[in-house]
Amino acid sequence: LGLKTDADFVTVPEYLMLMHNGMSFKFDVGPTKLSAGVHTRTVYGIDTSNPEAGPRFTIPITVVKPIDENVAISLVVIQSE
Repeated sequence: LGLKTDADFVTVPEYLMLMHNGMSFKFDVGPTKLSAGVHTRTVYGIDTSNPEAGPRFTIPITVVKPIDENVAISLVVIQSE
């Protein structure tokens, strides 16, 4: 199987070999250049002999990067009568 991702902050191996006893693989998530907030992306397992069939599996990735505590935030409250 080929591995692909739609995230520039995720690194996956190019290929994955599936065996009868199972197999694991490692992918790296490097969120240091992401802005604060929630970021969702996907890793796709593609059958390289039939890529037109679409992904054989997907792995969702969610990274939540907190707001920097040193950044000033202004809050304006408007009350109507």
